Formats: sequence, structure tokens, C-alpha cells
Amino acid sequence: MGIESKLEAVACTIYGARSVELSPLAKTQAERFERQGYGGLAVCIAKTPLSLSHDPKLLGSPRDFVLPVRELRLSAGAGFVYALAGDVTTMPGLPTRPALMDIDLDLETGAPVGLF
Repeated sequence: MGIESKLEAVACTIYGARSVELSPLAKTQAERFERQGYGGLAVCIAKTPLSLSHDPKLLGSPRDFVLPVRELRLSAGAGFVYALAGDVTTMPGLPTRPALMDIDLDLETGAPVGLF
């Protein structure tokens, strides 16, 4: 099963979408990832947390919508391809211990300690 078919399966079976529409960029990326041997990886969809659709105004569990995928990104080391649906912004993974825990202020000099 190819990347586009997997996205369609998730969107239609789980999210209740009618179909998935890949942008020209996403289609090119899907073809490239498959040529490079990543077509067998799992897929994940990054979308709004407010709805099962891409649209935060379609609250709850809407049905019969088209899920627009604007871009695909490869996380080869983690073993998946993820789709960006609608106007969503991704964040990097954060460590379990934030660097903030190692930053302090030298009370005598007023200089920060632990930044570098």
C-alpha cells in the first residue's frame, strides 16, 4: 500500500473523511519518498486538535469532508511519514529534561550560569 493509499485509509476509516486531496507538492513528495524506498513506512497526520478534520471550525466528528494534505515530511529514523493537513504548525520534539533546569544566576556577579 502506497503513502497516498495509507493516508486515504486513515482519513476515511478513522476521521470520517470522504477523501484525501494531496497538493501538487505533497504528490511530488509522496512519489519521491516511495522511489527512495520509504513507501512501506507508517503514516501519521498532523492536523488541528479541535476536530477530526483539518478545519478547527468543524468541531467534533464531522463527516463527508475532503482532507487537504499540503505537505509530507519524512521521519526516516522514527520510521514514519507525516502529512500536514490544513493550516497546522509542527513543533520539534523536546527533551525529557529541559535545558532550563541547568540555567542559574550567579548572585554575586549577576551573570547567567549554565547557558553555554
